[in-house]
Amino acid sequence: MRNQTIVSSRTGDLDEATRATIVHVCIAAHANTEFQQLFALLPADGLHVLGYAQAQLVSHAVATTRWLQPEGLALLKTAYVDAVSTAPAFQGQGFGSAVMRHLGWTLDSTMKCTISLKLKSSYDFAPPGSTTPQLLERLAFSESSYNQFISMSLMQPKTQSKCNLGVVSGMWPNESPANPQENIKAGKFIGLMQVPNSEDTAWNWVDNIAMGATGFKDFIRVAKVHETRIRNEHGFPTAVPTLSATQIEQLAVGRFKGFLDPVWYWAPRCSVDPPPQCPYMPPNMPPTKCAGGTWSWIPNPCPCTHNRSATDSTDPKCPTGENNVIVQVDKVIGSSAIHAACEQ
Repeated sequence: MRNQTIVSSRTGDLDEATRATIVHVCIAAHANTEFQQLFALLPADGLHVLGYAQAQLVSHAVATTRWLQPEGLALLKTAYVDAVSTAPAFQGQGFGSAVMRHLGWTLDSTMKCTISLKLKSSYDFAPPGSTTPQLLERLAFSESSYNQFISMSLMQPKTQSKCNLGVVSGMWPNESPANPQENIKAGKFIGLMQVPNSEDTAWNWVDNIAMGATGFKDFIRVAKVHETRIRNEHGFPTAVPTLSATQIEQLAVGRFKGFLDPVWYWAPRCSVDPPPQCPYMPPNMPPTKCAGGTWSWIPNPCPCTHNRSATDSTDPKCPTGENNVIVQVDKVIGSSAIHAACEQ
């Protein structure tokens, strides 16, 4: 999905041309001309989310306030979501998902902005020259969609209690799923930043952020150590260039996402080397050390787990990008999934 832009607006702020385009998209998506009456039914404070492909409006959703009151309980402010539509030519490309993520984010912005501010203030160890002060925010969103807790129904553990509650429904810490391929059990990681499970990180989102930030700070250090090692190994007669702040962050994000050496985002390459093969190791080791050429950093030609190529079908998750360090890191650093005003 390229050249995607997501914006939001209140009903009262939409001009007639935009309203007409929204109606056109809704009718085309649902083959239902009743959407011609959409704006006659919406209040002025309706919250619209608009998805654009370049300058073309192709996706839409709107939420309006509804009040509910369960018997004997206080009023609940809720949102009614309507007119969720994507133009037929753009369906199946992620526009509708992006619009709904934005809508959910905006509706739940108060708590999420509190979380964002804490994450942003925690990234006080960014490498000099970093242009991504929101990096911890984007990491947290990629790990958990900003959910420390999720709604689940779980069986009551067997205890000595005389009270047998059976199935207990409520908000439970957001645990990681099992990954049999990597021999990882369900619940090993938890919460906003999907850090190692503990009592504190499970139930306290501030502690969860603190551990996540500490872990990522160490990965920044590890990335710099890796850069220094590569430059020392391949530094003569021509030097391997230093990495930029963004490149250091890309290496660190890869580590945070669980990719291990030698599956780094960036790899050194000598200009006179033959085309790289997987598993990739720069062939110009001592004593040649790139004689007659120059060193540069290239995106890892073998970016999948166990140093496989991106198309290696022996691991089904390589071609899909799930086990591809470049794909996973780019989803974090280049993410447009977070649209809250506090991530500016």
